[in-house]
Amino acid sequence: MLFQVNNNGLVSFLREVSQFTPVAFPIAGDRRVVAPFWADVDNRLAGSVFYRESQDPSILRRASGDVRTYFTEFPDFNATWVLISTWHQVTFFGGNSQTPVNTFQVVLITDEEFSFTIFQYNNITWTTGRHATSGGNLVGLGGIAAQAGFNAGDGQRYFNIPSSRTADVVSVEETTNVGYPGRWVFRIDDANVEVGGCNSASVCPHLRPCLNGGQCIDDCITGNPSFTCSCLAGFTGRWCQINVNECASNPCQNSGSCKDQINGFICKCPTGYTGTHCQT
Repeated sequence: MLFQVNNNGLVSFLREVSQFTPVAFPIAGDRRVVAPFWADVDNRLAGSVFYRESQDPSILRRASGDVRTYFTEFPDFNATWVLISTWHQVTFFGGNSQTPVNTFQVVLITDEEFSFTIFQYNNITWTTGRHATSGGNLVGLGGIAAQAGFNAGDGQRYFNIPSSRTADVVSVEETTNVGYPGRWVFRIDDANVEVGGCNSASVCPHLRPCLNGGQCIDDCITGNPSFTCSCLAGFTGRWCQINVNECASNPCQNSGSCKDQINGFICKCPTGYTGTHCQT
């Protein structure tokens, strides 16, 4: 399997992803990625990125057990290969050895027919690098925040973890789709893209609370059924009811004026300047 573990918080297939300012899924152009926390990581200043492929029997047994738990339609699943990638106490571009750090992990699991991924979060404290295109502040907040989820590269199969590219993604370790805060689980093989399901009471089929095309996910918290909404690009909020203001990060340079669009913006440039950001 050809893959790249990128220091900017994602694993890509076929080719690396050097872009450090995240964009909302879906993205086409054969960009196949699993992104636990796509953001402007700079591990030259603090933290490390580790990964390992494994066929160790104990690891395969544990991974197989997780899949069977979260996807009960696969009671006989037996993993043959696992990739574990960890971003440990990494800081952001423009930070230093004293600025906030994040720790998160992605696990890829396959039996060579079906494939799954687990995202795990611990101690998320920053969301944004300080590059001009990202707009983060001195403690790594504000601007264009991290993107988390899965993108198949065909423009159709994708999933945005709720709060992606918004300030609320700093609290992703408190969210879940499998009843365990800080853990998200997906099926990601060619046949389908699915989210780990509940075996108990569910809210989504009955209330259908998510607006503007958002996908409803039951949180599977025993005794307290609840939900989160995975919003389409350009929307945020508990029910995907808020149009994200892409002008909030002041993307227009050289005194250009910004007009917000759905999942985008338009810069009106002063005389003598041109370009998407009035940068030329």
